[in-house]
Amino acid sequence: MKGGKQKSGGMVMIEMLVTVPVLLIMFLGSVEFGRVMRTYQMMSFLSRDSSSAAFRDCAFVDEAIDPLAIDTCLQDQYAQKMSGFINANLPNTSMILSVYSYNPVTTMIERIGEYPAGAAYGGGHSSQFQPDLLGSFPLTAVNNTNRVIAISEVFHDYTPNGKSYLGLFSGSPVFYEVTIF
Repeated sequence: MKGGKQKSGGMVMIEMLVTVPVLLIMFLGSVEFGRVMRTYQMMSFLSRDSSSAAFRDCAFVDEAIDPLAIDTCLQDQYAQKMSGFINANLPNTSMILSVYSYNPVTTMIERIGEYPAGAAYGGGHSSQFQPDLLGSFPLTAVNNTNRVIAISEVFHDYTPNGKSYLGLFSGSPVFYEVTIF
């Protein structure tokens, strides 16, 4: 019994040397996971809100009066406002607002307006939306009375806090969120 008590001090030190790094890694991992989830939620909000506003405010602007009316609306009404939000809350983020029109005669979807926002850092992302792929989907929401589709695409170049913990992130992954309204 006497020998067991003398060994317990060394055993506690070894257990602590093993346990503390594991707990530290778990803590740092949970902090990083929280940052990823916060970024994703903000991207989702930004995508939903911007596509809704683009549809509500800019989709039905009369293009017969001004051929650039939708582009001007996207730029003036919404994209500039969202650029401030993006730069303040989501650095390294860019967004593309697009408005498409469905032509029931040709059954084609044509872009009638597009404006990038928040690309002040020069992210260089381009739209990933391909209208020709929509032909295989039933376009029941797009008909003769409502021919407009508003799309918001958000790109975020994610950078881990400080150095990449244990090399879990190599390079800079790009998060992508899209909302079609």
